[in-house]
Amino acid sequence: MSIAENIHTLDDLAEVMVGLGRQARAASRILARTGTPAKNEALRAAAETMRMRCGEILQANGQDMESARQRDLGKAMLDRLLLNEERVEAMARGLEDVAALADPVGETIAAWD
Repeated sequence: MSIAENIHTLDDLAEVMVGLGRQARAASRILARTGTPAKNEALRAAAETMRMRCGEILQANGQDMESARQRDLGKAMLDRLLLNEERVEAMARGLEDVAALADPVGETIAAWD
């Protein structure tokens, strides 16, 4: 079941977003203590999993698209939601691109007095 199928009201959406925020905060604490090689390995594994499970991703996206159409989402929103093999591949490449970047954790990017 997709997240979209569980959102029926603005209160449901707010609850989902708060939950995602809490999960992201907890994950950030773990990632801050995780070494670069492990993070990069996880990113590359996620990219490979996206490729291997592309069919499942597209099937779930089809359900999300149907739900979005029933809710009369606009054309622009439908386009943002729509996935195809090319978009899934682009997301997988994006994960690999992030893995290829220098790890900024612990770096001072900017400072001022």
